[in-house]
Amino acid sequence: MMRGCSRLIQQIRTHATVAHSIRVGILLKRDPVITPNPDEFSSSYLNYRHSLENAHSRPFPYEFYFKRGSLQEQRWLDATKGQPNDDGIKLVKEHELASIPVAPRRTIADEANDTASLDRALDRTLYLVLKGEHGWRLPEGNLNGDELLHQAASRELHTQCGNGMETWFVGSIPVGHVTRGPNETVFYMKAHILGGTIASTSDNTVAWLTKEEALKALSQDDAIQVADMLSTR
Repeated sequence: MMRGCSRLIQQIRTHATVAHSIRVGILLKRDPVITPNPDEFSSSYLNYRHSLENAHSRPFPYEFYFKRGSLQEQRWLDATKGQPNDDGIKLVKEHELASIPVAPRRTIADEANDTASLDRALDRTLYLVLKGEHGWRLPEGNLNGDELLHQAASRELHTQCGNGMETWFVGSIPVGHVTRGPNETVFYMKAHILGGTIASTSDNTVAWLTKEEALKALSQDDAIQVADMLSTR
């Protein structure tokens, strides 16, 4: 019994003497700008619902509100005489919409595969990934003194990316963490970019990537641990 306690005390002392590094990371995301293309099931459901609405709809029942042969009924009939029915209004709207040019869903950045641009993959969530001495990583840094996680995250983001971005951090609690070896833990704070651009000297060090692209760019250990923090949309 005493031998077991001595071994436990020795292990505690050993771990206590090893410095454990706590770092903060930033999940900076750009939300989708346009709605995604509906899948086959969604398209079928919307068409079915639209057909039900047409099948069960009926014109305004003026007979219920106006007595037959009354002056009010005659006024109603005179006011609505010559007006197009619902089908006619629909055709007019479709004709008006057809004359409006629709912006393409794929942008110039998509065609050029410019991952440093925010104007790409408009129907997906993009995450900021930076390339440094350890390869591609989500932005991260150390805590200074008694800094809280969200304070350190905001400082590091401005230090690494400049003051040209307008961002918003979601709360002061991390959304997850990554462990690197026995002595390093990175806690990730979630943030949104609302506007602006990154101040960077080289486009090769900055990338806005979807979940799948980010998981390929990150190291295998980081990718496995952050996969559930990233949005599939």
